[in-house]
Amino acid sequence: SKSVPESLRPEYIYGMIESLERSGNKHLTEMYMYGLGLTHPGLIDVISEHMYYNAWRNSKWNLDVSLVMPKKLPGSTNSVVKKHTDGYEFNKGVFQCMRA
Repeated sequence: SKSVPESLRPEYIYGMIESLERSGNKHLTEMYMYGLGLTHPGLIDVISEHMYYNAWRNSKWNLDVSLVMPKKLPGSTNSVVKKHTDGYEFNKGVFQCMRA
């Protein structure tokens, strides 16, 4: 089994995102999250929740999280059907309500 590097643990990702946001680097924060989603598909739930949070908080209503959702896992012939788990839907719901 492959272990997850320390830098990819959710608490470190939260810390990095929070640090970037607090220093006013909104564009860099967004690019960091998109990059993580593309390179580490297993983190999509964590990343997309932050993306929705940042979008509704910054009134950015054209967010498209599907851009970071892989169509296929590397080395797989099956398409990825990623469903969010409980606890990863709150900010998506807030985003959708405020956008409507």
